[in-house]
Amino acid sequence: MFSALEAGVDTFPRFAMLPFGSFFEELDFDDEPPARERRGPRFGRRDAAEEDTHHGGGGGGGGTGDFYDDPPRRARIEFRRIAVLAAALVVLLIFGYWYVQRCQRSQEVDGYRSYVTSVNTLTKRTNAIADTLRAALLKPTQTKEGLVAAFEAAATAQRRVVADAANLSGPDQLGLLQAQLLEAEQLRLNGVAGMAQSLPASFAAFDAKALTIAPDRVARVSQLLHRVLAGDVVFSDAFAEPARRVLDARGVTGVAIAPSQFVTPPILPYVLPDRLADRLSAIMAGALPTKPGSGTGGKRRGTGITSVTIDGATMVAGQVNEVTAGAAGTNKVVVKVNNGGAYQETQVGVQVFLDGKAQGTGQSVLVFDPGTTQTLTFPFTPLYGSNQTIKVTVDPVPGETNSANNVATYTVSFKIGG
Repeated sequence: MFSALEAGVDTFPRFAMLPFGSFFEELDFDDEPPARERRGPRFGRRDAAEEDTHHGGGGGGGGTGDFYDDPPRRARIEFRRIAVLAAALVVLLIFGYWYVQRCQRSQEVDGYRSYVTSVNTLTKRTNAIADTLRAALLKPTQTKEGLVAAFEAAATAQRRVVADAANLSGPDQLGLLQAQLLEAEQLRLNGVAGMAQSLPASFAAFDAKALTIAPDRVARVSQLLHRVLAGDVVFSDAFAEPARRVLDARGVTGVAIAPSQFVTPPILPYVLPDRLADRLSAIMAGALPTKPGSGTGGKRRGTGITSVTIDGATMVAGQVNEVTAGAAGTNKVVVKVNNGGAYQETQVGVQVFLDGKAQGTGQSVLVFDPGTTQTLTFPFTPLYGSNQTIKVTVDPVPGETNSANNVATYTVSFKIGG
């Protein structure tokens, strides 16, 4: 009977020859198995085995059959194991770097967006204060007490805006622009608060006989309005525009700095002392009788319709006006209104009615200087086959004694153009 050694059968399984039973030890990418180096003699002959037994070896000799010790192969396995681990570590490091960068980018964008949102909240409040002051300054029936109170309330509200602006902290480059934002809001506050303090003195300079305030007596108030305007410039040029460039450079989308303008076009002329004097004089005169011969200097207040044209045809009251209508969508009623009074008027409303139906929501002349004429245009849709009635109205101003020229009515017959 042959022993396992004599039959050439491996006495130990291959995995028993490896020091570890891990996954990495099974990695072998060679196409051909490595040459195996034998150690010790192989006893494949039966007589040799018998001789060994005969001499008392008992099979316990130094022969080991197919037992291999292959250092080069073990080195390759170890190298591959290290290579796989190193590759995994590199992948992990790359992923970790990418993840950290992504988190940092997300935090950066969130910081920019949060700051812009906070600034826009302040801007909305500032714009609301500006709207309130504009309405107060242009209110047709405004009084000196009402105007001073409006500026005082605006100053109080703007102080809160400045305090909240001081508590903001912008990220990175936006943080460098924070000082400009605060400067803009502070200039607005200084101007509004100063006007609230200076207006009573200007009103006190009103000449009840001449019914005017000299421009030099409102110069201080005009200068303070310049300061408010300077705040608008600082906000736009030194803060909003640079901030927009920063957001673009950083690739931050979905937010933008909201515009903010305290001194809007309707009140921009009041930075000039003579124009502001006209407005304050009109406010003071509104509390006095303005009928000629009343002892107030004989100055009147009033506006009136000077002309009305429909699709180029001038209207005449008391007759049927035949009008060749223009192409659909081009029909217009053009109204000219004159301020024949001695004072600057504000928010003078004008409306056109076609067969009793208002054409749109109406329009208004926000600032109407004495002796000037304003032109307003109203689109409409004509009807054919019967006469229509066109009515134009202009709101009377405070103290106006003659309102007959504030309403005009015309009969019109439309025909299709050839």
